[in-house]
Amino acid sequence: MITTNFFTELADMEFTGDLHLTISNGKDGIMVVSALLRNNECRDDAKRLIPPMIFRGTAEKLNEAFLIDLKKPVEKVSELLCDMDVFMEQVEQAKKNSAMEKDRNSTEKKERDKKDKKYNDAIQKADALEKDGKWKDAWLVLNNLANVDKEHVDTLRKRKTDLRQKFAPDLFADGATPEKDEQIDEVDADLDEMQEEQF
Repeated sequence: MITTNFFTELADMEFTGDLHLTISNGKDGIMVVSALLRNNECRDDAKRLIPPMIFRGTAEKLNEAFLIDLKKPVEKVSELLCDMDVFMEQVEQAKKNSAMEKDRNSTEKKERDKKDKKYNDAIQKADALEKDGKWKDAWLVLNNLANVDKEHVDTLRKRKTDLRQKFAPDLFADGATPEKDEQIDEVDADLDEMQEEQF
């Protein structure tokens, strides 16, 4: 019984996929062996461009060198196919992430546009009310704005403060307004008259 270590040597090779061997008898006792590694897990169509490895020689020469000559190319092709598959996975993941990023950016832009429109509408309404002398109504319109972008917060706060001072003067402010001074003078004059009448 003839024993061979051919399959034992093949088993020691590190490759992923199916190794297809085609053996044909050529002229003058020369054999032609074609070896092609296929990996169906690899989704990259470029794998079809990898040509088969061709070995030519007499049976004796192939016995001596075939497995040694086959090992490195098979392992390299196997590694290449695995890398191609990993690359394709990364490409697909990048596409998904890109689509998700576009959706997220689109959603954020819509939200921002919606907020900006709400803010601009409120400012226009407050301007119109302020022109009509309806300062309190204008202040209420601005005060009802919620979720304002950071870029508008300071402007909005200042605008509300200006409006509040117009419709509700501060009685405890350092400088009294001319209107208040006139009212105080009138009250003092009335008190003086009352005191003179009593004496």
